[in-house]
Amino acid sequence: MGGLLICKTVEVTIPEIEVMRLAHYLTIGSECTTSIACHLEKLNMAELGWDARVALAVYGAFNSREYLNAQRIRLDMTNVDCL
Repeated sequence: MGGLLICKTVEVTIPEIEVMRLAHYLTIGSECTTSIACHLEKLNMAELGWDARVALAVYGAFNSREYLNAQRIRLDMTNVDCL
């Protein structure tokens, strides 16, 4: 086990990685917004930091069609053959 190991770095490209990333953001954002929707009405937005206000505004702007498209993309990407 004390022998010399030779390793080789191989560059790989993951097709559609940017599309997958955006689909993931849309999915997570939509699900988080939906899960806290009942609390948002009682929330004083002024008490939140700017980052939370921006995130809530962006996530709340997604519609159901975009969510379904994101799910379709995720399903398509999980059906990819591996090497």
